[in-house]
Amino acid sequence: MYYSEAINRIDDKLRAVVQYNADGTYEIQWDDEGYKEIHGVDQVHPSVADIEAMHTTVKAEMDALAYQGKRREEYPSIEDVTVAIAEYMSGDERMWKKIKEQRNFVKQKYPKG
Repeated sequence: MYYSEAINRIDDKLRAVVQYNADGTYEIQWDDEGYKEIHGVDQVHPSVADIEAMHTTVKAEMDALAYQGKRREEYPSIEDVTVAIAEYMSGDERMWKKIKEQRNFVKQKYPKG
């Protein structure tokens, strides 16, 4: 995964499709004709080493942010937080304390990458 993003970061004008195989390998299909039609020059493919280096960077960034999706799935819903705030403003802190406890539990379970 992330090879499409790596190619895009190397040059966002490059035209390619990345196919991911079940065995973990990938294949790049370059759209050289489409590139030449749009830009009027031949498409220059980046080296495999450049693609792999950028892939490493992209993957590290994505892995560092993976905790966000996991947290999002387990955080209290917006509706629950809204009700908790309304109750808190009315003097009832029970639900607000429960929301805070749940958020802290999730934050400890999925620390920032």
